[in-house]
Amino acid sequence: MHKFSYHLQELKLALEIIAIYLRKSRGDKEKDVLIKHRNALTHYAKQLGVAYVIYEEIGDSDSIEHRPVFKKLLQEVREGLYDAVLVMHTDRLSRGDWKDVAHYREAFKESNTLVLTPHNVYDYSDEEKEITYDLEALIARHEYLRIKQRFRDGKINGLYLKHWVNGPAPFPYIYAPEKKGLIVNEKERPIYEMMKNDYIKGLSLQSIAFKLNNMGILTRRKNKWSAVTVERVLFSEVHLGRIIHGKTTGSGHKNKKTKPLTHHPREQWIIIENCHEAVKTPEEHQQMLLIRESRQKVAKRSRTGVFILSGILYCGKCGYALRINRKQTKNGESTYVVKCQKKDPFGHQCGNPGIDTSVILETIEAEMKKYLSDITNMEALYEESKDRINAIVQAKEKAIKEAKRLINRIEEGFNAEFYTAEEAKRRKNEQEAKIKKLEMEIIELRETQAHYKGVSTAERKRRIEEVLTNMNNPKIDVTELNRLLRLIIDRVSYKRTENEIEVDIKFL
Repeated sequence: MHKFSYHLQELKLALEIIAIYLRKSRGDKEKDVLIKHRNALTHYAKQLGVAYVIYEEIGDSDSIEHRPVFKKLLQEVREGLYDAVLVMHTDRLSRGDWKDVAHYREAFKESNTLVLTPHNVYDYSDEEKEITYDLEALIARHEYLRIKQRFRDGKINGLYLKHWVNGPAPFPYIYAPEKKGLIVNEKERPIYEMMKNDYIKGLSLQSIAFKLNNMGILTRRKNKWSAVTVERVLFSEVHLGRIIHGKTTGSGHKNKKTKPLTHHPREQWIIIENCHEAVKTPEEHQQMLLIRESRQKVAKRSRTGVFILSGILYCGKCGYALRINRKQTKNGESTYVVKCQKKDPFGHQCGNPGIDTSVILETIEAEMKKYLSDITNMEALYEESKDRINAIVQAKEKAIKEAKRLINRIEEGFNAEFYTAEEAKRRKNEQEAKIKKLEMEIIELRETQAHYKGVSTAERKRRIEEVLTNMNNPKIDVTELNRLLRLIIDRVSYKRTENEIEVDIKFL
């Protein structure tokens, strides 16, 4: 694109198709901010008389890495699909660190794509304005950090005023804007009372979840109840009328670029009492804590017991990890697989019958011997597959080069007025779409090829032979044998229907 003084009329002549990027943070208090921005930017695009494609994103992350819509847009900017990208302000592109700023600027610079706002035009290929752009980005970043600090300060100040500042109101409360605090939802109060009383009377967390599900009562998110969600509700200290802040810092969220999740000791928490109506007494809370503690005590043997199939045996009916126990027989102690105890959200038990572990171990031993006899062919299979895939990839790479050559020919034809602008653009788009498709196919082929890599055939054979040698060795430690099995087996699925037994082994 040629450099020029960017006035509206000149933009109309220079631009044909643009992208509109809209981004809203989940923390934005203004609910219709996206609608307002979309209306403003589409109105501006219509003034320019250009075609446009809208990219819209909601998220909290500053990092480009965790913004999939913007990442997709940047890729298409690099491919030269748009003459410009229109945003409300350049901080919508990134308020992250300088690495992110440099990342998106490079894409715009290399593709000679403009960034537009309703009040300005940014040409990152113009080196004379680079210092100005840097200064503007620095000011935007500084202002953003100041806003975050003011938000944190405001949250702490609100906390001491007994305002609810901790996100969505927990069950059975609702947020009351007029008092900036929580009030009890009277429709949910009896449900909470039932949950609390049932637990104190002796019902397990899982039983309470089954009861709620069978009554047709859903969670706030319209999901079925589980033991975990029941536990979170029953043991929350918010129900004592408190607001607590500072239990953790950072985040364990994999899609947020932030500090690691850190749990702080209770003495570092900020605890404000008597903020809203309590729905349980301190005595009830203490009683529930004692009940939970007594149920969490595990027998010593259960804590330390490791069996040959520990961690690799799963139910073939429901996918749940199966439990193994010991039993005394005339010939001494043996082990058996316990009937599957997994229950669905309504309390119906899977019930996959148990079986002596020797039956499953015999099947594993037979399958490993068969696997060992076949494994010598795997190296040849890999080499054959690798050569075949390499040949296909080379053909596709050649096709990509040809498509790029055609794009150059199309541009030459347009410059020689052999094609109209519309015809040249259509032909160019066809070739670019073809290149994109071929590149995706190459990626898929490489992933298929990678599937055959990993542990070498010789190492696989060595591991299997070591397991087979030790499976019937009475002197080997069970923990060691379990470790050896886990080196070659991902999981074993077992299912029994009357007298028919199915054992499926998935090797690593």
